[in-house]
Amino acid sequence: AILLQGKETLDPTYACGFYCNGNRNSYLIAIFIIQFDGIGSIAEYDIPQVVWSAKQNNPIKIRSTLELMSEGDLVLKDVDGTVAWSTNTSAKSDNATVWQSFDHPIDSLVLEQKLRQGQRLMLSVSKTNWTIDSMITLSVNGDGLFAQVETNPPQIYVKSNGPSWNASIEFPYVEFVNGSLSWFSNSTSSLNLISIPRASSAQYMKLGSDGHLTMYDWLYGFKEDLFKEYLNDCDYLTA
Repeated sequence: AILLQGKETLDPTYACGFYCNGNRNSYLIAIFIIQFDGIGSIAEYDIPQVVWSAKQNNPIKIRSTLELMSEGDLVLKDVDGTVAWSTNTSAKSDNATVWQSFDHPIDSLVLEQKLRQGQRLMLSVSKTNWTIDSMITLSVNGDGLFAQVETNPPQIYVKSNGPSWNASIEFPYVEFVNGSLSWFSNSTSSLNLISIPRASSAQYMKLGSDGHLTMYDWLYGFKEDLFKEYLNDCDYLTA
């Protein structure tokens, strides 16, 4: 069973549930993009695209469970009853949202999702190999947006300086909006960082093992290298 965003339509939509990569031995609790075929079934011609998961490097086994505890914690338990992951939200209720996956990007950004200072976007190997590799990362700090190889010291291969036209305004995060990856301040002031073709369906962006940050449009298979204005192919550290 899956939890579906809204009603079944022929357009791509988001779902949440246990997801396997084909061998039926390893599962993730994940959020993924799916498409229905018009008769109530998930279309077989498109592999669902995972955009968030819990414990991606340590998949769980069949018959694992996801439980919402009475204390307010969302807990993922493996088949032997051991806790594989939790939101750590026990006794944190204050009549407001206390946790959402949207605030914790791992290897993907979707429309309206933010990457904040202190967070890192990492790369995953492929749709069927879930291993998260922290060797190449995308991050934000007070100086700008950085893509780098996590060596010692880090090897930065893309740096986009943060907005400097008004030093009194802090821009603590970038957000994937329809048409751009943009800087945002807490006062909602924004500044375009990277222009992106507007969405025709569900869009997401991911770091590849080659160091490219790529935006994908689900419906038509369109993709765009978002670092093309900064680098040519020979400039990437993995070239």
